[in-house]
Amino acid sequence: MDIVTMEQAQRRLGEIREQISIIAEDLPLKEHETELTILRKERDTLLRQLPALHVASLTDPASVYEDARRFLPDAIKYIYLDALALAKIGIITIPKEDRPALIAVRFMPFNRFSKPFERIVASFEHLDMDPDAAPLLLEATYTKQWIINELLKDHLKALEGKPERKRLIVDIDRIIEECPYIRAKTASTLISDTSALTPKDMLPIYHYSAFDKMAALRKSDFVPDYVANGSTYESGNDEEYFSMIIKGIEEYVPSVPVNCHKLFVLALALFTRQNPNLKKNKPCNNNTVFITIDWYINLLGLHTSRREARRSIRNDLKTLYNASITIKSKRFGRGEFRLIQAYAMNPSFISITFGSNNIDFFAKLPQTQAALWLLRIDGASPNVYSIANKLVTHASMKNNQRKGTNNKLSVSSLLAVTHLPTAKDLMKRGKDGKTAMRHWRKRVQQPFEKALNEILTLQTGGLLSWHYALPGSDGKKLSPDEVRQIPTLQDYSRIMVVYELAYMPTYTAANGSKATQDTAVEND
Repeated sequence: MDIVTMEQAQRRLGEIREQISIIAEDLPLKEHETELTILRKERDTLLRQLPALHVASLTDPASVYEDARRFLPDAIKYIYLDALALAKIGIITIPKEDRPALIAVRFMPFNRFSKPFERIVASFEHLDMDPDAAPLLLEATYTKQWIINELLKDHLKALEGKPERKRLIVDIDRIIEECPYIRAKTASTLISDTSALTPKDMLPIYHYSAFDKMAALRKSDFVPDYVANGSTYESGNDEEYFSMIIKGIEEYVPSVPVNCHKLFVLALALFTRQNPNLKKNKPCNNNTVFITIDWYINLLGLHTSRREARRSIRNDLKTLYNASITIKSKRFGRGEFRLIQAYAMNPSFISITFGSNNIDFFAKLPQTQAALWLLRIDGASPNVYSIANKLVTHASMKNNQRKGTNNKLSVSSLLAVTHLPTAKDLMKRGKDGKTAMRHWRKRVQQPFEKALNEILTLQTGGLLSWHYALPGSDGKKLSPDEVRQIPTLQDYSRIMVVYELAYMPTYTAANGSKATQDTAVEND
């Protein structure tokens, strides 16, 4: 039977529910599996048709407009609770019988005529949450797009060319502006400010050396922790201890891929820009950063499809959310927290929230600067990315700038952030470690120089120049012959790399007062 009216659809849905109920009482259900599949498929198809059939049943533009206007407040509630469910944020105070409906939002297509939707909207009234302290606020532009393109698309299509359509758009703008759960102005401003950034820009960032090391960690650096259902990495001593556990060893790769590290650094830099003067145990009302997806894809220079890029970003968000770190530092004290407290992702942007434990630790840290051109480096080149990140971090430290050493780094300190073998690693290789040591130029020097030259050839940012120099020689360039005469890897590790960045970080008043007060020290 062809379904052409709302009444026919609702009648048929009632028949299907009754048939499913009868079959459910007839055990075993396995014998009716095919019949149940057909009925459920028909039910889902009818549910998707209901909104359009409902609008078609309305007699004139005025009634279509009134129906949409009455529905708008419930649409906002639906969007908000759906966003909360997707963001995996905390426990919401909702009556127990309605809690499954909140979870069901993630798996069900939108339908205002379904019982779960009615329970979801009703449960909104029981939210024990002050809008000013809400863990997630909707972004105005995205919310409007969702309402227009999804929730009210049938109404707007029916009102095409009619004056009621303009009135409905005005009503949508009004309810978005008035809703306390929509960050109408703040988030839109933050997103537009973020989208204006280019690879040439430098951003202040709360700096801790262990955060830099995360990008250089490999899968082999992690040890399975079956008690915690994760994998753990540990390093340090009594003065400086750092450990990381990434939970879900079956679902997530126990490492921090380069692009995942880029996302964390970008989020932390944007957070630093929003909160340049953090204080411990003081409230931070601006702890969520918003990143436009298309802008981020362009910033990374990804050449994959948007769908593939979104999948990659989603995996990076999962890894950051599932990663927890423990820090014991003589200088910065103790910290234990997730890398990020929460995240949300929709077709237009992602939001990343830092928790109170993150913020208390960040408040103790000095500020350096993050170079956005680092994000252009290929995610499949961890050595190139780690070396470039080290060069920028060292150059941006106030103490190094004051001493005039911000453009010099020892080869050993740069090799330490790569996956290239050490002298100890080479001695372990093969039957004769001494033979392996004789090939250190091929195994270490050549790939190291290749990485530096890749940074040199970046179209946006990167290095303007680099050369070798002896320690204490005021940066005097070593000739190729002098470099070739270096006898061992140990001697090679002691020489310096003198470099000039395309965009050399400098401190100005715009970097925030904290950056001019704190002193970060680079030990080589």
